[in-house]
Formats: sequence, C-alpha cells, structure tokens
Amino acid sequence: MEDAIFWYKNQLLKVSDAEYFARPELNFSKFKNYIVSGKNYEAKLEEEEKITDSLLFGSICHANLLDKEELGKYMPIPALDKRTKAGKEKYEEYTKKAEAEGLTIVDEELYKKALMITPVPVVESLLSLQGNVTEITILWDYKSLNLKSKIDIYNEDQGVLIDVKTTRDLPSFEKTINQNRYYLQLAFYEMALRACGKPVYSWKIIAIENQEPYDNTVFNFSNEYMEFARNYIQTKLDLFIFEKEVSGFKGLSEEHEININTPNFLY
Repeated sequence: MEDAIFWYKNQLLKVSDAEYFARPELNFSKFKNYIVSGKNYEAKLEEEEKITDSLLFGSICHANLLDKEELGKYMPIPALDKRTKAGKEKYEEYTKKAEAEGLTIVDEELYKKALMITPVPVVESLLSLQGNVTEITILWDYKSLNLKSKIDIYNEDQGVLIDVKTTRDLPSFEKTINQNRYYLQLAFYEMALRACGKPVYSWKIIAIENQEPYDNTVFNFSNEYMEFARNYIQTKLDLFIFEKEVSGFKGLSEEHEININTPNFLY
C-alpha cells in the first residue's frame, strides 16, 4: 500500500528511480511529446523508452556523479558472442539472474567508461557546491494538472538549478539544447521548485561527452532565455489542459502554418 504520508506535494523528496517512474503524475519526458502536438502526445503515451547504450551510459554517469546507490541496480557483464551456443547460454544465465534480482544488464566495457568520467574544474566546482541536494523528486500541481519532476542538482542557498546531460560532442551541444528542448525542461523544473517556495536565480547544464575524449563543461542560461522558456512552457501547459479537458488533442497539421526563423545556434 502506498504510504500517503510520505508522498507530500510541494516538497523536496528523496526517492529511487523505480519509485519515481512508478508514479502516475505527468513528467516533462511525457509532456515534451505534447510540445510537438497533441496527437503526438497521445500516440506516445504508452510507449516505453528504448534502452540504448547511449541512455545506459548517461544513466550510469548520472548515478556515479549524483547518487552512487543507484549504481547497484546495474549488472555489468562481459562481451558475449550470442551467435554461439555457449554465448547464448551464458547470456540467458545473466538474464535470469538480473530478472530475479531486479537489475539492468549493461556491457562491462560501457559501464567502466561511464565510471571513468573525470569532471573538469568548472564542472567539479558545481558538483562540490556546499548545500547541493541531488536526485530530488517533487510532486506538484499546475492548475488541474498533477505533475512530477526529478531534479539532478539544486542549491537553495545560491538558487542554482543544474541538470546533467550526456552528448556525442560538446561543440554541437547548443544545437542539441534547442532540438531536445532542454531549456523548457529547466523551466518545468523551475516551476516545480517555485511550487515548493524555493528560489531559482541561475540555470545550468553540465554536459558530458559519451565518447572520446569524454570532455565535459557547463552551459549557463541567460535570464532572457529562461524568461522565454517560462512563458512558452506555461502557454503549452495551458493549451494541454484545454485540449485534454475541452477540445481533444490536435495534430500539428490542424493548428497553423509553421514559420521558420534563424535558430540561435547559428549565430
């Protein structure tokens, strides 16, 4: 039975990934599908995220930097040739053991690489800020919506909100920020923190390469950028409520013509 006392809204909670993802509230990962269109959101509502090597690398890197207890949910295994009888049998043995213990199988070499990431000074200075809280869950409401957020790093004393991302290469990461709408994710998290009465004055992403040279750095967002993100996310949340409760979800083709402007990453 769910512990109703434990799941307070508008508070910073420390829960496992499994507990967080089991919650029914809407999170940004699901909501960003709506940002494309209502029909896109509906189509992907029950879709499970595919577990790729890139996703596993990022998850292990997160756990190593922010919450080492989460490393215990992985089972690193050596490379196996599953085309051979011996390789198939060994993989089945690992699979059964992982299922019995509730673990995620991961390639041993990938696991080791994710653990070898060395934060550069500018990243280490953020990770070591006194007063940091990491991997924090917030249950919150926006009007009639029940929402949830899992925030990588928050420092209340300095009002700093930090997300950690992995990427193929740092030089193109500004383009990735726009493509994946990471700025809207930060605005969504800021709304969650403000629902708890927590200040946010600074927005940052620690970006880590998931391939050689495994470089990493910090991307800092301007007030102007985040003001746009806040206004945009609130507009989309209001539209989501209207389509969900009144008009029904619409497709992109039903809404309006699409104007193309010069993206920020080109200048």
